[in-house]
Parts: sequence; structure tokens; C-alpha cells
Amino acid sequence: MHRQSAVFILLGLALASASFIPSTFQQVHRTKKNLALFEQPTRLSEQRRILLSSLVIAATSTLPVPSTAYDKTYPIELQAVDPGIRRQQQKVNLIKEQQEMEQRAAMRVKPLSAALWASALWFLSGSRSNPVLTPLANIFYDPNEEAWLRDRNDGLFANVPNILYVAMVIVFFAAGAVTDSLAQLAAGPAVSLPLAGVCLVTGAALELGRVASGDKRVTRDEMETAERLEQEFSEFVQARLLPGGNCHRQEIVKAFRRYHAKYRSEEVITDLEIERLIRSWSQTQKGNVKMSSSGFYSGVRINTDADVFVERRR
Repeated sequence: MHRQSAVFILLGLALASASFIPSTFQQVHRTKKNLALFEQPTRLSEQRRILLSSLVIAATSTLPVPSTAYDKTYPIELQAVDPGIRRQQQKVNLIKEQQEMEQRAAMRVKPLSAALWASALWFLSGSRSNPVLTPLANIFYDPNEEAWLRDRNDGLFANVPNILYVAMVIVFFAAGAVTDSLAQLAAGPAVSLPLAGVCLVTGAALELGRVASGDKRVTRDEMETAERLEQEFSEFVQARLLPGGNCHRQEIVKAFRRYHAKYRSEEVITDLEIERLIRSWSQTQKGNVKMSSSGFYSGVRINTDADVFVERRR
């Protein structure tokens, strides 16, 4: 590369000198009159000058340029990396990547898991008597215009418009999606779905227990019927039951039906409902009336003589 540049430079100098020597001899013999005319550049000298400039530019462009692709500085101290440490670091990085992937997967909404969690939350919160439905209904409806909303505000059960059930589906599905994400972050994706199934079964069992035990909210008609039955049973207790002694619960049921003729048929009121009235009344007697496992009540007896003197209620 250096030789090529030198050759180009020598050729340029030779051409320049060749163009300069003839012009020097011609200037000696010419007069001062033609000196100004002769000093003007001719066409040939102009071409030589252009060629010389091109050669100089080509020669300088081919000169080597020092490379700066590599850093010429060196570390003061060379440290060797243990292969075991490198493998351990790779394992740590792999674990971090897996954790990040699990976190990203947990943030995704899985319809099946979200639906199971939503159903579980629905039953665990009391299904149609859940604490979210009534406040939401008060936002969109006026209690002064809706009788069912007044009943719900009074703590009773009442059917709501279907549009509110659609809103409940959306609310509980969103709550189920959030619960599913939290469960995946806490226990992992493999645990969230089975846990949702267990919670759903538990919530369904609790719902059946509430229905069987009568803990579900009653309607206004059911409440008025229950209040009327309690009042009529209190009247029966004052007229037909006496303190002391003992009697079987079936005897009390039969005496109640004889006292209130309208309840003689089981189609109007069942024995189970009358027994529930007896149990509720006995709990208000401060331990004076107790029932044994065989159904006998101690501390109370039936006044059989009252059938002659007490007028039956029809």
C-alpha cells in the first residue's frame, strides 16, 4: 500500500515538471509585450494540473488509517471464572426467568378458574342474600318506589330484577379473576384450580345447610306468617300448658291442633313447624323447660281440664 502511494506521487511530480520546463524556455525568448498573453494558462497545462490534483487525492486516500476497533487498554488484574460458579449463576438466572413467567401467567385471566372462584364466592357469601346485592340495588333503584327493595333494606328476602343478577355475574366474575390471580401468585397455577373446586364444594354445602336450618332470609309474607304463628302459640301456651310435670312433644302438637281448629290439617301447618315453635318457646323459659333425646319435655304439662272450659279458636 505504501509503495503504491509513492508511485502515484512520483508520477504526479514527473508530469508537473514536464509541463513546467518547456514553459520556462519559452518565457526567456518572449518579449514583455507578449508576457501577459503568455502567462494565461493553456488548455494542455490545465489538463495536466487537473491530473496532478487527482493523483495527489488518490495517493492520500490510500494511506493506511490506524484502526480503533479494539481497545488497546488491558485490565490490571486478570481473574479466572470458576465453571461451577458459572453454572450456579446460570441456574439462578433460569429460576428467575421461570418465576417471571409464572408471574406473567398469573396475571392472565383464566376463564375456568375465574368462573369456579366466582361460583365459590357466590355461595360462600350467601348466594342471593349476599351483602353486595342490596347496596348495588340501592344505587340504581329508589326504595320509595320499589317494594322489593324496601323488603331487602328491612333484612328480608325479595326477588330482584334480572338485570341485577346480570350485574352480579359481572361483579363476581371479576372478583373470581382477582382471587384466582392472588391464589396463583401465592401457591402457583397448579394449586389455584383445585383450591377453587374445594371452595365451591364447601360453599355449596354451607348453602344447603343454611336452607335446611332455616337461616336463609325469609320473605315478608313468611315473616308475617311466622309472627302470627308465634302469637297464636303464645296464646295456646297461656291457655293449655301448665308448669311442672312432663309431656311428649307430640302431645303438645295434638293439643295445639285441638286448640286452633284451623290447624288440624297438616296441609295448613306441618308437625315440624309446630315442633319448631315449641323449641323456640322452650328456649325462652330460662332452662325451666328441657327436652330429652326421646322428645319428652320436662317442666311443663298439658292442662287436660281446660278442654271443657276453654273455647276453641276457629
